Amino acid sequence: MGAAQPRKTKSPPPTRPAAPSPQAESLSMFATPERQAALAVIVLVAAVVAAYVPTLAAADFVDIDDGQYVLQNERVLNPSLRNAWLFMREVERPQTVAGYYQPLTMISLMVDGRLSRGQADPMIFHLTNVLLHALNAVLVFMIARAACGGIVAPVMAALLFALHPIQVESVTWVSQRKTVLATALALGAILCHLTAARGGRAWPRWGGVGLFVLAMAAKPTVMFLPLVLLLLDVWPLRRMGRWAWLEKWPYAPLMIGGMWIAYVSQQATADIGVPNLGRAYELGKLCLYNLTMYARNLVWPTNLSFIYPIPDDFGWGNVAMTSSVLAALAGLGLWLGSWRWSKPVFVGCGGALLFLGVAIGPVRFMQSCVGDRFMYLPLAMLALPVAAGLARMFRRSASGAPMTPRGGLAGLAVAVVLGGLASRTSAYQLSWGSSEGLWANVLAKIPDSALANAGLARAKLQAWDRQQAIDETFDGQPFLEEALAFVDRAIAADSHNGAYHADRAAILIALKRGPEAVQAAEAALAFGLGPLTLQGRVTLGRALVLAGRPDEARRVFDELLAGDEYVNAAFRMQMGHALARAGRNELAVSYFESAAALTPRDDKPLVMLGAAAAGAGDWQRAARAYQAAADILASRGEQSAGLDLGLAKVWLELGQPEAALPLLTNPELQEKEPAQRLFVLAGAAALRGDRETALSSLADAVRLDPALAALAAKKRYFDALHDDPRWARLVEAVEPSAHDDR
Repeated sequence: MGAAQPRKTKSPPPTRPAAPSPQAESLSMFATPERQAALAVIVLVAAVVAAYVPTLAAADFVDIDDGQYVLQNERVLNPSLRNAWLFMREVERPQTVAGYYQPLTMISLMVDGRLSRGQADPMIFHLTNVLLHALNAVLVFMIARAACGGIVAPVMAALLFALHPIQVESVTWVSQRKTVLATALALGAILCHLTAARGGRAWPRWGGVGLFVLAMAAKPTVMFLPLVLLLLDVWPLRRMGRWAWLEKWPYAPLMIGGMWIAYVSQQATADIGVPNLGRAYELGKLCLYNLTMYARNLVWPTNLSFIYPIPDDFGWGNVAMTSSVLAALAGLGLWLGSWRWSKPVFVGCGGALLFLGVAIGPVRFMQSCVGDRFMYLPLAMLALPVAAGLARMFRRSASGAPMTPRGGLAGLAVAVVLGGLASRTSAYQLSWGSSEGLWANVLAKIPDSALANAGLARAKLQAWDRQQAIDETFDGQPFLEEALAFVDRAIAADSHNGAYHADRAAILIALKRGPEAVQAAEAALAFGLGPLTLQGRVTLGRALVLAGRPDEARRVFDELLAGDEYVNAAFRMQMGHALARAGRNELAVSYFESAAALTPRDDKPLVMLGAAAAGAGDWQRAARAYQAAADILASRGEQSAGLDLGLAKVWLELGQPEAALPLLTNPELQEKEPAQRLFVLAGAAALRGDRETALSSLADAVRLDPALAALAAKKRYFDALHDDPRWARLVEAVEPSAHDDR
C-alpha cells in the first residue's frame, strides 16, 4: 500500500489591500519625526503671531527709551554703513543711547529704520520683535526636544515660554529688541552646544562661541551663558568631567571682556547701579524679596506692571518682606535639594537663576524692585524641566499602549493653562499699546508713584504735540493743564528729581509760559539730570526764547555745541525750531544747517533749513536746502506737496517762474493746497508777463482763502499788476497787517 497523498486544497483568491481612508492618509503626512517637527514649528509661529495681534495692529512707541533708541536716533532713522560702524566702535561711551554697549541691537533697529524709510513706522519695529519672539519659541522647542525627546511635551513647553504674559514687556516694547535678539542668539549657542556634545563635531562648538559673542553685542545680560552650558552638561548631556570644563576655555575671556565693556559703558552714560541701602544684609533681603516677586509673577501673572515699588520698610516687622524672604530661602533650599531627586529641575532653575542674576537687585532708574523683561531668557530655561515632566507623563509603554489617563489629564490641564495665559497676554498688550495706557496701568496699581505721574504727564504732552502736527488750530489747553497737574504730583512726591522739573519746563513751554519755564529748567539743571543734562540745557534755551530772551538762548545753545560733541541732530533741530518760532530765523539757520550736515540722508532738517532761510530772506540758501530735500525724497520714490510748494515760492522770489511751474503739477498739492497752488501759479504768470492768467488765478486763490490778498500785496513779483483796476479790487478790502507773511 503506497504512501498517502496529501490532499490538495484550493488556495484562497488573492486579495487587494484595502485603500487607506482619507483620514489615514492625512495623518500619515506627519508620521515621520521630521514632519512632526515641521508641524510643531508652524504651530508655534502661528500661536505667537495670533497672540500678539494687538501689538501688530495698534501698538505705538512708548515714552520709555523708544525716543533715544528710535524716534530721536538719527543713526537708526538714517541707516548707513558708516552709522553701523559708529555703533560698533562706541565701546566706552555709547553716544546715542544711555546704557551699555549694544551695537548689534542698534544695527537691527537701523535695519527696521531702512524698511520704514526713515519714518519710524511702529508696525515694522513691532513685527520684528514678534518674529524674533516666534524664533525664540522655536528654539526653545528644539532645545527641549534635544533634551527630552518627543514632540508634544517640547511643544507645550515652548508654548508656555511663548504665551506667558510676563513676556509682553519684552516683545511689545520696541526698546527691548535687545532682549529678544540676545535671547535668540543665546538659545542658538545652547543648541550648538548640545549638538556639538552629541555629534562630536567641532563646527557647532565654535558656532556657539560666535553666537555668544553676538549675544553679548546685543545685550550683555547673557554674560553667564558659559556657566549655563556647564549645567547642561549635568543634564541632559550627563557628561560632567574635566573635559566638559576644558572645552569651554574660549568662553572665559569673552565673558570677562564682555562684563568689563558692559560695566564701563554703563557707568559712562547711565551711571546705573544698585542703590546704597546702607547695610549689605538689607540688599540681600531685597534680592530675596525680588526673587519671590519674580516667582509670583510667573505662577500668577494677573497683576503685572511696568513698575513694582521697592519696599520702604526692610525690617523683620514688615510681614510682606519677612514672608517673601522666608519663601525665597525655602525655594532655594528646594532647588539645591533637587540635585538628588530631579536633575532637570536643578538645571532649569539653576540656569534661570544665572541668567536672572545680573538683574536680581533693584532697577534704580525705574524706581522698581523687579522688571518683567529680565525673566524673558530665564523662562526659556524653566521650560526645560516643564518639558521633562510632561514627557514622563506622556511617554507610552514599550508595547505601544495608549497614553495613560494621568498623561491625558496632564495634557488637558496644560492646554487649559496655555489658553488662560494666551488670553491674559492679549489683554495685557493693550496697556503697552501707548504711553498713556502704560502709565495709566501703573498708576492704577501705584497711585503715588512719582515716576508714573511724570510719565503720564509726558505722554499727554506728546499726545498734544502729535495733534498739533495734524491740526495747528487744535486747542490743547486741557491736555497741557492735565499734564502739568500730573507732573506737579510727581514733584510733590520727589521734589529733588531734576528730570521732573525738566518735564515741567517742557509743559510750560507748550503752554507758552516762558518765565515759569525758565525757572523750571534752571531748577532741573540745579538738581541734576545725569545723562539728561544735554536735553535739559536745550530745554533751558527754548524757555529763554519763549521768555523773550533769544540772545541768551543762543549763548546757551552755542556753549552747548562747543562743549559737548554728542549734541545730535534732534537737539539742533529743537534749538533752531525754538528760534524760528520766535521770529529769529537768521539765528535758527545755523542750527538747522548743522543738523542737516549730521544727517545727510534726512530731508527734515533740510526742509526746516529752507523755511528758516526763506524767513530770513536768504532765498539762495532756501532754494539749495529745499532742492536737496526734494532730491532725497526723489531717491526714495517719494514726493512732498509742502516741499514742492515751498520750493516753488522760493523760485518766484528768485525771479525764476520756469523752475516753479513744474512743481505745481504735484496732484497732492492740487488736492491739499488748492489756494496756495493758484497763488504761486498767479505769481509765475505775473513774472512771465501773462497778466490775464495772473489776475484770474489770483482771484480764484483769494476766493478760496481771502488772507492771500494781503500776502499778495507784499510780494514784489506782483508789482507789475498794481496798475490794473482789478488788482485794487482784489486787495482793497483786506487789512494787510491782519495776516502774517506765509
